[in-house]
Amino acid sequence: MTWNTDEKQKIFTIITKICELEKAYGLPEKDAKAICRALEAWLKDDFVAEQVSYAVEELVKQSVKVPMPDEIRAFLNPVERKITVGEYLQAKRDWIDNGKQQFCNYLNIIKKFDAQNQQEDEGIERRKEYLASLGYNGHKIVKKDDAIEIYLPKKFSEPNAKAINNFLKSIETKDENNDK
Repeated sequence: MTWNTDEKQKIFTIITKICELEKAYGLPEKDAKAICRALEAWLKDDFVAEQVSYAVEELVKQSVKVPMPDEIRAFLNPVERKITVGEYLQAKRDWIDNGKQQFCNYLNIIKKFDAQNQQEDEGIERRKEYLASLGYNGHKIVKKDDAIEIYLPKKFSEPNAKAINNFLKSIETKDENNDK
């Protein structure tokens, strides 16, 4: 998506006001032009400028600071709340206690939790496959609660580490967009 000059100017005006406000509060001075260029570079492929300016205005109402591209992306594409293990276990108990009815909220919670875990497992497998394609099979991926941790050896080369980080960022972006 391309942003026209008027749209860029609107975002620049908003960012400039936020930078002035931050400066009034004693925070370090920021370059509004550089921030606008970064926002455009990171967000123009996924959002129109009007969406970005709206998100910036709304995020400033919550916290007086220039929002980062990931904060804008999260605001515009909110992630559905995950079902916790406790909620799943309670739904499982209630579903059994109520005679295992086919069309009830308990069963919906159970199915959502199972689908959520399947997506996480598929993400782990994609990461493993990618790491293996880089010629490294000694990685260790551990799923803890809602986080996924990847352990790499200290000898892992710098270019491959950068490639892995870029890939993981792209997967997270794709996963968020697919969840819509």
